[in-house]
Amino acid sequence: MRYHPLVQFPFGRFDLTRLGHQLGFHLDISDNPFPSIWHPVATIRGVQSGVAIALQRFPRKGGTIDRAHAALWPPLDLGLRIKREGSVGRSVRSFFGSQDVSTGDATFDKPMRIQADEPDRARRLFRTAVRRTVLLASADTASFEVSDQGVRVEVWRAPRAWRDRIAAITQATAHLSAAARSLSSATALQPWAHALAPIAVEYGLRMSTCPLGAAGELAGLHLTVHFRRASAERWILELGTTISAVDPLGMVVALREGALKVDTFVLCKPRTRARDVSTGDKAFDDRFRVRAVAGGTREVRFMLGSRMRSLMLALSARFDVTYEHGMLRLRTELGRVAPAQLRGWVDEAANGIRSLGAHSPAYRS
Repeated sequence: MRYHPLVQFPFGRFDLTRLGHQLGFHLDISDNPFPSIWHPVATIRGVQSGVAIALQRFPRKGGTIDRAHAALWPPLDLGLRIKREGSVGRSVRSFFGSQDVSTGDATFDKPMRIQADEPDRARRLFRTAVRRTVLLASADTASFEVSDQGVRVEVWRAPRAWRDRIAAITQATAHLSAAARSLSSATALQPWAHALAPIAVEYGLRMSTCPLGAAGELAGLHLTVHFRRASAERWILELGTTISAVDPLGMVVALREGALKVDTFVLCKPRTRARDVSTGDKAFDDRFRVRAVAGGTREVRFMLGSRMRSLMLALSARFDVTYEHGMLRLRTELGRVAPAQLRGWVDEAANGIRSLGAHSPAYRS
């Protein structure tokens, strides 16, 4: 494979792509063709030991910096923030009186700053294996952070060391996920936990407490129901299902006037390869905005078949609906619905998923 000299040097896209081949990762086609300190030169994605990994390279003055993110899915609901810092940072925090979570292990507490919305719940997360693997993953990094979404590491360009680095952050993420399963549900979600339990039994879903949610197979499609902490006082109920494991178009669909802020910013990014595409369905196009990296109206219309478009339009009356890279997501703030209404919301989403699953994979009519 040949690369243009401007792509291969000085940014090192070729090295990152070659590393991706060695790790079994794939190149993300939605990358910005004009690298900057905000947009990566290249992104490779893959799965290691069941953990989704994204590795990006950014240009910096005098070289490049690599950023890896290992995702916790579903994300935790602890309001967790862990950063590695030096003595200056600790002195500043002690001066302003910031309250952190202490694990009782001086070897871990000294280099790490741990914060959480519920310290008592978060403290039980840090078992010996978690502390050991997090310390190992944070060694010799330019930046290290753990959040409810996963583990993020930045290092100055060192492609030969990335195999061991990815193994370390994968192990840390896996131990965090395993430890979270033993935690109780968040205090604010106790009424929702009681409402979700019988629903999970009825639909044959596996229930978890941290984060509070349930997941399983429904009509041949994978259904997830979970609660996300958007802030200390704001929670979001999210239902999701993977419609297609392959996304050749790099497609993102979102409401033009959605009530919630969508996590992905593909719709808003300037100067990316993604562009607006029409489905040819006026009712759908008036309600939803479609962005795709590849393909045109014919390909998008094929991927978003008539049943899929009708379902998204119907669900948009009660949910903030998005379709992101093969996954349909339905979101709403908990302030808009009471625990007693949860069954009705799940039933509506489940019936829609059944209507797709009954025709899967030929739902694209």
